[in-house]
Amino acid sequence: MWVGWWLVAEARPRKPTQPPTTPVAPAPPAIGGDDGAAITLPPLAGPTEIPNLDGLARDTATFTLEVDLSALAELDEQQVDALFTLLAADPGWRVGRDESGARMAFLRADGQGVRGWTLGKDRCASFVVREAPDPRWEQGGNVVSTHAGADPIRARAYRPTGGTCSTFTTAVRVTGAVEVDVFEAGAVDARRFTLDGLDRLAQVVAVARPLAPTLVANGHDPLGEPPVPFPGPPVSSPGPGLLTMTGAVDPGKPAWVWARVLDPSGAPFAEPTLAAASLERPGWSPAGDGTFPVASTARVPPGPAFDGTLEWWAVADDGVPWLLGATSVTIPAR
Repeated sequence: MWVGWWLVAEARPRKPTQPPTTPVAPAPPAIGGDDGAAITLPPLAGPTEIPNLDGLARDTATFTLEVDLSALAELDEQQVDALFTLLAADPGWRVGRDESGARMAFLRADGQGVRGWTLGKDRCASFVVREAPDPRWEQGGNVVSTHAGADPIRARAYRPTGGTCSTFTTAVRVTGAVEVDVFEAGAVDARRFTLDGLDRLAQVVAVARPLAPTLVANGHDPLGEPPVPFPGPPVSSPGPGLLTMTGAVDPGKPAWVWARVLDPSGAPFAEPTLAAASLERPGWSPAGDGTFPVASTARVPPGPAFDGTLEWWAVADDGVPWLLGATSVTIPAR
């Protein structure tokens, strides 16, 4: 009886094995999608005479910036691609795109919020390298516009009309094969952020010009310093209604990468806003085994902490998104 039962049991059809579930690919962020920032950017106009501490007189200030940016005027199309490739692979920069889809690179800075801006009582700053001109900077009343290679740059300070940025504000626009827009406001009579950013950009351009074919083919500088991941947890909240997401990715080819957060039920959290705010062009390697840091801050609905999942998605020019990685995280109160 035992043998017969065994034979009958083996003859029964096996239960089919269920294939592993594949996550449904979300739609990539639309060009010009709403990132939920809702911030008022400092005006590029205002009086050039600024009340001093005594309030009995008005001060003026002019800054002389000496940086050799002549190479910016000499970049060809491939070298511009190489420049943005280097900036994308460098943790000190973040490459995104504007409302038209053109590439733009922000210089990362302490205390930086959405859209690459640092906005506060003591300091306001933004440094952007643009593939296409920004009409706002072309029309700004106090923007000092100069062509790359015109050295030195003389910028007269002004006081923005309204907003949180106060004294000694400069807005500098450098045109060439790309456009560079630098805004800096602070109480001190120095332009450290502006000068540091222009100097760092000049160093990147110096590498991009001779190594353009290698950079475009490899997605980064294979002989340069390897990128270092950002410290801290993958998700944090720098303030009310703000969420910062960091990671290290390698899409293996030129691609756009964005973050997606799922709540405990698996439902997306603030998906369109989060996708638009976190969209970034990272570095990459042909083998797909590199670690290129990505990070962004987004405005999201406030609320209590919850356990969820942080996903990083990528999309190349063929328009088919794929999942780069996912990790369990705690979304903090924000």
